[in-house]
Amino acid sequence: TLVYLIARSAFGVPFVGSMTLFGFGCLIFLVTYLAQGLLISVVTRKQVVAMQLSMMSGLLPSTLLSGFIFPIESMPTFFRYFTMIFPARWFMRIARDTFLKGSDFVALSTSFFALSVLCALMIKMATSKFKRDLEP
Repeated sequence: TLVYLIARSAFGVPFVGSMTLFGFGCLIFLVTYLAQGLLISVVTRKQVVAMQLSMMSGLLPSTLLSGFIFPIESMPTFFRYFTMIFPARWFMRIARDTFLKGSDFVALSTSFFALSVLCALMIKMATSKFKRDLEP
């Protein structure tokens, strides 16, 4: 919401899409990264290692390989396919297309499906590892 308010007030960027669709995309994206954080915290035993791993697996790929800074179309073929495993790549498309183009759910169904699959995988990995660590 802070980015939305800054985009509207400071830069005059109109929001032409559905706020509900945008919020649903934000929710799936946040749950995916929360599950990734849970997985990292279950796998690692030290806080420093968890922080470094979260930076290397979350923050850096999210900014560099999501299409936020560099367009995915201009990346080498390997990196274009490699970006598909990062939730931020799919969320950037959802955010950009709902915010600027007013795209509907049908137009963004591929991005929502990919983000939902990544979310389910992260939750499954985090909960299975968490359950194994709790067993005596």
